[in-house]
Parts: sequence; C-alpha cells; structure tokens
Amino acid sequence: MVKKPKITKINTYHEAIGRRKTAVARVRILPGDNKQEITINNKDFTSYFSVKELQDVFMEPLTKSETKSYKISIKVFGGGLRAQAFAVRHGLSR
Repeated sequence: MVKKPKITKINTYHEAIGRRKTAVARVRILPGDNKQEITINNKDFTSYFSVKELQDVFMEPLTKSETKSYKISIKVFGGGLRAQAFAVRHGLSR
C-alpha cells in the first residue's frame, strides 16, 4: 500500500492584476484574523497614498463588498500616483 502525501493549506490567496494607462498593480488578498491590513510596496497604504482622495479611490471595492477581515499585499509600479490608485482599484475589483 502506497502512502499518500499529506497536503496542508498554507495561506491561500487570490491574486489579480489591475491596469490603468502605464500603471500596473499586482494585488494579493489573504484571509485575515479579524483585522484589516493593507500594504503597498511594503509600506502602509496611508503613507504610500497620503492624499485622502486616492485612499478613497482604491478602498471603494472593499467598502462595497463589506469585507471585514483581510490582509492585502499590493505591488504597484509605473504611471503616477493617481493612475496607480486606479490600477489598485481595478485589481481589487477583479
């Protein structure tokens, strides 16, 4: 009898890519433990997007879905800050 290998789940996540003009955002959403954590290019989202309007732009899909617990890791490059915020929103929507 052949033993089957034991398979364990290690932090499953959902990944999507969002684009706006020349800005590209790779978004990974992981399940969280009753808290919300968002990092963009290894920085807190409030320090990366210091303007409140840009924070509201990319938080829109999360507020509409009423998600309470998550951990989001985002890598974004290219374009300006505004285009990056819209690329992140596109990735979160997907």
